[in-house]
Amino acid sequence: MSKSLLEDSTMKEFGRRIRVLRKQLKLSQEGLGKVAGLHRTYIGHLERGAVNPSLINILHVAVALNVDPAALVRGLTVPTGPLYQMRTRLPEFMNKPSSSPTLKAS
Repeated sequence: MSKSLLEDSTMKEFGRRIRVLRKQLKLSQEGLGKVAGLHRTYIGHLERGAVNPSLINILHVAVALNVDPAALVRGLTVPTGPLYQMRTRLPEFMNKPSSSPTLKAS
């Protein structure tokens, strides 16, 4: 499955943030990889937006860069799709009377 344009731009912005912080610390990709416990090529993939990192890897990179992990993701655009659309419509569904059965406390 290919990435949407929004996903692609989000991942590239995430990677740009890592690159800027890494360069401010005067670290090479290899140096950041060593500190974060990740391979240097993976750091390159992150910086180019070529991979979607796991939460654990985001935490490793944030610790290595000495930043709050939220700083790496704050304000990034959320990709759209069926799950996102369902989430944005949840309040609409919650205000409708439910026809489904409910559990009663005994």
